[in-house]
Amino acid sequence: MALPHGTPYMPVAEGTAVVGENSSLGKYVKLKHSYGFETLYGHNSQLQVKNDQHVNSTTVIANVGNTGHVGSSYPTEAPWYGGSHIHYELHIKEAKIPSEDFDWGRYKTEGQSYVDQYYEQYGSNSPGYHYEVKK
Repeated sequence: MALPHGTPYMPVAEGTAVVGENSSLGKYVKLKHSYGFETLYGHNSQLQVKNDQHVNSTTVIANVGNTGHVGSSYPTEAPWYGGSHIHYELHIKEAKIPSEDFDWGRYKTEGQSYVDQYYEQYGSNSPGYHYEVKK
């Protein structure tokens, strides 16, 4: 999600934070949620949470940035490829899976049964798996 550098943002759901930094994602926040799934937010300019901090959907967790491997230096214009953005991933059972069809409303009302159904439908061993690795 391309946004202006430094924009504060909140997570999609409550969870417990794991923060870190590496050469690929730069400064990142991983949130461990209920029912065995995680969300990951990378390339942040600043982290606003600490390890093991419980956050909810109104907690600012980080500021948009371009740390890590994004293909360019600090942009001051509109964020094109390599500019400031949020790198977002959804993981279930430690496997990265497509996030565009995940229904947060169903997650909140159905819990574990929805997470299991989603993983069965979109997990890496399923017929619906369509995660593509960019080269």
